[in-house]
Amino acid sequence: MSNDENKLGFFKKVLKSINDFDKYEDFALEKTSDAIKYALKLVLIFTSILCIALTYQYIQGFKNIFSYIKDELPYFKFENNILNFEEEKTIELKQNDSSQIIIIDTKSNIDDLEKYDEQVKSNNIAILILKDRIILQNPSITGKVEYNYSDISESYNIGNFDKNTLIEYISNVNKVLVCIVIFAILFIYLYPIYFITLLLDAFILAILARLVSLLSKMRMKFGPSFNIGVHALTLSVMLNIIYTVVNIFTGFEIKYFDWMYNAISYIYVIVAIFIIKSDFINRQMELIKLQEKHKKIKDEIIKDEENKDEKEKDKDKENENKPKKDKKNKEDNNLEGESPEGSNA
Repeated sequence: MSNDENKLGFFKKVLKSINDFDKYEDFALEKTSDAIKYALKLVLIFTSILCIALTYQYIQGFKNIFSYIKDELPYFKFENNILNFEEEKTIELKQNDSSQIIIIDTKSNIDDLEKYDEQVKSNNIAILILKDRIILQNPSITGKVEYNYSDISESYNIGNFDKNTLIEYISNVNKVLVCIVIFAILFIYLYPIYFITLLLDAFILAILARLVSLLSKMRMKFGPSFNIGVHALTLSVMLNIIYTVVNIFTGFEIKYFDWMYNAISYIYVIVAIFIIKSDFINRQMELIKLQEKHKKIKDEIIKDEENKDEKEKDKDKENENKPKKDKKNKEDNNLEGESPEGSNA
């Protein structure tokens, strides 16, 4: 790989990973540590955008809750770890087409709450606010979780307050600081989860790359296979960012998005391996042609040298024969110049 390719920036790598399969051979040849750094940055972008969207969603939700407390919620008082509302009736808060419900009942006893079981079970997220405790149900929690107000007050040093005190306190809260805290908590919690998930996906893709390379009779080590797997996840991660943000703000859902997420990365790995295989075969053919050309040139050189040697031998022979011929001619001339005895008689 050239120095320019080694210095390829992160965003250029993202683009190349998405639209340039020829680059996957270079990605395969890079260090595994470089692939991990690329994965860290990819997850950093995904988690940051997700946390921004979630923070905005939570802030909007807090604003709606605050507006409801201020304008619609009846007067209440929290005193000696007991919550009391002026109104006797039960308050139920639920948005249309929502699987979340909040039920406020400070008059019933804990033994009389079976009437809410069906409502709580039929919703994914349910909050039941009672006079001495709060009960939460969440899809990530098995069963119900109860928190006594006395324990919460002791842990967070919460004293007596009423509706007006709460409204004044919320109004004076630093909104920017709240946003930063929410973002930080979400980021610290989600970043390692998504990074580990991406590495596991890359590991699975590396196994796939190894299998495909073996089937195509091209042995590839695990390191290069892992590098290909990391870069093959790029488009899936980018689509996941878009889908997650759209889902948070609009509620739009794609039923088999997880399958699509995996399918795209699998296709990228398979195509990348076959292109690398094709490039390898082409280079092998070029190498064979180059070797044949070199052999032909070498044969021609050897032939020329042999012809040259033969010419030199012929020339040496001629040079050897030439003095003998000259000597013979000289002797013949001498014989012709001599007169036989008695010729003048």
